[in-house]
Amino acid sequence: MDIEIAKTNMLKQQLRTSGVVDEYLLAVFDYIPREQFVPSGYYNVAYADSNIPIGHGQVMLSPTLEAKILQQTAIQPQEKVMEIGTGTGYLTALLASQGQHVTSIDIFPDLIERAKENLAELDITNISLHVGNAAMGWGKHLFDVIIVSGAMQFLPESLLDQLAPGGRLFAVVGEAPVMQACLITRHHEQGLTTKILFETVLPSLIDAPHRESFSF
Repeated sequence: MDIEIAKTNMLKQQLRTSGVVDEYLLAVFDYIPREQFVPSGYYNVAYADSNIPIGHGQVMLSPTLEAKILQQTAIQPQEKVMEIGTGTGYLTALLASQGQHVTSIDIFPDLIERAKENLAELDITNISLHVGNAAMGWGKHLFDVIIVSGAMQFLPESLLDQLAPGGRLFAVVGEAPVMQACLITRHHEQGLTTKILFETVLPSLIDAPHRESFSF
């Protein structure tokens, strides 16, 4: 398959038809080579509108979902972003094109190494990559935008506390088969609000907190 034709089809038939019409955002998807970030053997489906396995039971999110994340969070050039679940680094690259700096964390060292190589090839430098579990939060800094790229049963307070005033957090919350993509916003005076965007299903974030279940 001609990769440029596949990219054009993604922009016109997937992103635009799903309501992503911001020209700058579409230009970013056009500019960053998604095929560079897919695992070996998936080159020909790099621009297909589906999740791509990347190992460890995790996936590279579909282009449409990634575009919706960027559209809903509306990252500004001066904003600091935290990404939980680096994967191969493609969404990291998209986020870095929007914000001032991206702190990205993944629990798997091999994925961080792969992402580091992919991002270095594109000379993307406004990022910090870390190995660790950020499901409960990461450090003491506040972030303007937080992206959780795996599903969580619920969002812990320690993670929500890292949202700066005016900050937005995107996460898929729930358990299969019922999961909802949510946008949580911290307002300056009214506290947190939650907007349910759409339903989807994602692999669970590794080592995310779970509510205790009881049997009688």
